[in-house]
Amino acid sequence: MILKKKKFSELEISKFVQPTVAQYIEKWISINNQDEFTKRIYFTIREINTMVKNAEPSSTTATNFFNGRKGDKVPRFDKMLATAKQNTRT
Repeated sequence: MILKKKKFSELEISKFVQPTVAQYIEKWISINNQDEFTKRIYFTIREINTMVKNAEPSSTTATNFFNGRKGDKVPRFDKMLATAKQNTRT
């Protein structure tokens, strides 16, 4: 199985699990090497991962467009008024 070859914390399904819990799971797997036990841990964590991932809000194209983009510098209204008073219309 995949859990016997890799550490549990390296798997994609462990990203929602606290680091301490991941250490406990790795320890359980190393102590008890029965396939049935390992299978139950794997399927339970996979189901938890699926439920949490489905509960996350979806990422839209508009959201992805604005990620990491710096905001525009907003002009100061008081300076705009001062400039407008200084400039006379002809």
